[in-house]
Amino acid sequence: MRFSVIVPTYNHCDDLLKPCIESIVKYTDLADIELIVMANGCRDNTMQYLQYAATMFRDHPDNFRVLWNDDGLGYPGACNVGIRSARADKIILLNNGYLGMVRQWQEFFYEERYSESYVASLPDFTQLAEAYGHVGMRIEDPADVEDADRKS
Repeated sequence: MRFSVIVPTYNHCDDLLKPCIESIVKYTDLADIELIVMANGCRDNTMQYLQYAATMFRDHPDNFRVLWNDDGLGYPGACNVGIRSARADKIILLNNGYLGMVRQWQEFFYEERYSESYVASLPDFTQLAEAYGHVGMRIEDPADVEDADRKS
């Protein structure tokens, strides 16, 4: 596994989360990723859908994980929980509001400049498709990421 893809989600299962996960499954080699869905105070049908989504990873069951929090942590808090649990050296924070997946998105991260540990936040993959736009930072250890709630 080369990438941990963290998808924080808060409700909007049918219109955001389902298309996001289905797009990841369609355009990604699932052996190369660990998909972590951080359910952040969801009150809709997210749990039922995630149980179904796990079946899409039947050939790589350890590469799909759900982290469930009954209370909302907010986007930064959910990202931090996901980062701490990530097992890959390269971490991608993916906003589930992006409804399409660029087929070459993974190849971008295979580039030499991303050969070290890396965290990239890609709230909108159109930036990546148009100009490799992203916001990212290098981290040495995901355990070093501070909880956003403690900083505020």
